[in-house]
Amino acid sequence: MGGIGTLEELVEQLTWSQLGRHTKPIVVANIDGFWTPFLDLLSHMKGETFIRAGLDVHFAVVDKPEKIVPAVLAAARGRTVQAGLAVEMLERDAAVEIENADAKVAQQQNAQKMDAVTNALKNAGIPAKDIKTAGYNIIPVTDTDDSGLITSKVRYYRVVNTLQVTLNDVGRAGEVVDLAVESGANRVDTLVFTLSDEKQQEYRSQALTAAVAQARGDADAVAAALGKSIVDVKEVNVGGSYVPMAYDNRYVMEQAAGAAVKTPLEVGEIELTASVYITYTLS
Repeated sequence: MGGIGTLEELVEQLTWSQLGRHTKPIVVANIDGFWTPFLDLLSHMKGETFIRAGLDVHFAVVDKPEKIVPAVLAAARGRTVQAGLAVEMLERDAAVEIENADAKVAQQQNAQKMDAVTNALKNAGIPAKDIKTAGYNIIPVTDTDDSGLITSKVRYYRVVNTLQVTLNDVGRAGEVVDLAVESGANRVDTLVFTLSDEKQQEYRSQALTAAVAQARGDADAVAAALGKSIVDVKEVNVGGSYVPMAYDNRYVMEQAAGAAVKTPLEVGEIELTASVYITYTLS
């Protein structure tokens, strides 16, 4: 018998595969339709774009116990091609955080600072469509008693307004971070260097083509060594993962705090992995 932890372990392995932390085959044993509601949920999430294009979860599904081992072995015969790609986009969160004993005062001060940040970004040439509110919170911070337990007495209110900014010119990353901080942002959350959905799909298609060619070349070599020849493709499963690069927000804030020095951000490359699992028929 299992528990909710079994579901957590499955999702964790799917996530790690999606993030490229492992390339091991994953097989879901959908005996008597047990996992069908879960599989339907994943399809629904993809249809609603909750799972972004290119970040699909890839695994094999079998309906009988005797099919599990063959499915694992078939998947293990896959080929993977990785490509280092130039970063095309930057997504980052800049926040204004204000604390005051009066919630209304904290809210007004926050609004003034965030208006200044937003205007500065727009004046720097960032389109309004690439600036959006990612979160807004008013948090009462309470006292603790002598035993360390939280009480109902409010010490002050913390107002946090977070903007998500998409920057297509990644060469301006450090400049935009500095601009946001100079204008009043006192928190810069994780930076994510990424590709547009269109470029992501284009490069993934190229990598898959290369992976198929490499798999066929390897299979031809093995077949020739055995004195056999490939006559057909029995099964093909396509996998793949796309991993954006992230920077720690503490590093960014430490650098941006020194107004006299520009914040250095090294863009680097993104690694895109495409996998195909092919079973051939020999004669």
